Amino acid sequence: MSGCGGTERVKSHWSQGYCNIYIHWKGVEKWLNYDTSRCRNNMIEIYKHIRFSLMSEVELDQVSAATYTICSTLDIPIEQIRPEIDKGQRYHSDRIMSHPIITSNMSPRTTKESLALLHQGNTYTNSTIEIISPPDLEIKPAVSDTILSMICRELRATVLDNFIFITALVDHGGGSLIGKLFRYDPRHNDIEELEWKYRSRMSKSFVGHGGILYLLGGLNQATSMPLDICETYNLRTQQSFEMSPLPHPVHLHAALVFKDKIYITGGVTQPGHVINTAYVYDIKISKWTEIAPLNCARRLHCMLQSGGQIMVLGGISHGGVHDQRLMPIEVYDPHLNIWTEMEPHCSTLPANSVGHFSFVNDKLYCIGRQCPKSEECDFWQLDPDKGWTLVGHLYHSCSNGKKNIYRSSVAAYLLPIKLDMNVLNHKND
Repeated sequence: MSGCGGTERVKSHWSQGYCNIYIHWKGVEKWLNYDTSRCRNNMIEIYKHIRFSLMSEVELDQVSAATYTICSTLDIPIEQIRPEIDKGQRYHSDRIMSHPIITSNMSPRTTKESLALLHQGNTYTNSTIEIISPPDLEIKPAVSDTILSMICRELRATVLDNFIFITALVDHGGGSLIGKLFRYDPRHNDIEELEWKYRSRMSKSFVGHGGILYLLGGLNQATSMPLDICETYNLRTQQSFEMSPLPHPVHLHAALVFKDKIYITGGVTQPGHVINTAYVYDIKISKWTEIAPLNCARRLHCMLQSGGQIMVLGGISHGGVHDQRLMPIEVYDPHLNIWTEMEPHCSTLPANSVGHFSFVNDKLYCIGRQCPKSEECDFWQLDPDKGWTLVGHLYHSCSNGKKNIYRSSVAAYLLPIKLDMNVLNHKND
């Protein structure tokens, strides 16, 4: 590997996620040091293509020291290279202080999405984060951290800037539940607690947009009354405030950010009263507006974006989970202000569907007992023309090479993220 062609091949390797980026840098370091003229001619250009923010702080310190030695030995201007390493160090400092402003060199190298599978823990088991990369259905463990043992109830999650933000009620003993916020970073496969202390409540919805997180509605645990409060948290300034309240108190509803607006649908306003109303919140003018109602009232459902439209999937209507009438998927056209039901073969069973559906690489998947004759381990894909197709069974690989079929009785979230799979192996080594 030599000359200009060799340099181009080295730069192209940085766009691949086959190995840990620090290990990759060590290889390039040897390649540069093998020929001093090559190092002088190409080092500055190659460093511009390295995503230093994907390295750990310890790795960055080692890279910085080695780079300084090379530049001093070969009389290469360090000031032309140092800014590239600084970008990686700034990512870590911003993440510690508040929230980094994401640029292209802070993105994972993969071009394909994976699915993060978040298990909601209970009294006997901790919450977990695992990764699926369809069409491969092997579940790979992600972060292992004592923080996850704190997440026990009312898990809600959203993706923002390719981070997963998780709200949960943490049991502090004596029946006292405190609302906490956690952030999972797939670039480094780690999780940390953030400072937002929002009002503790159940059955809320949770979305994020433009560096701000939104908690909407919910249920007062003490009074069992629905709430209309809307709390926000600015990740960069670390300030929280209440925005315009919901048009009416509601819980067990769904929310989605779509084209700089927040949409909410359905939910429960009083015991036994499941609604079909829908609203949109214009973030720019801080105003709620009622839009066309759903065709089917529902709670515990899911909302997703599909191209220029909004989808409402799953949930439970008035009859509850024992009502075996299928729940239609509804699609909303914002321009026409109309909800349209998809074909009956696309419908799902009445079920708690919060977080159970997700688009990844432009394909719609669901997990668990959402489809007729389905099991917890089943992984389904929707073909609008044919309906739901069983892709296969989720599984863990055992040390003896056998497949351990996934079994879980706790709620799970499916969230699309971009993650270099080598990060999982490197973190767990």
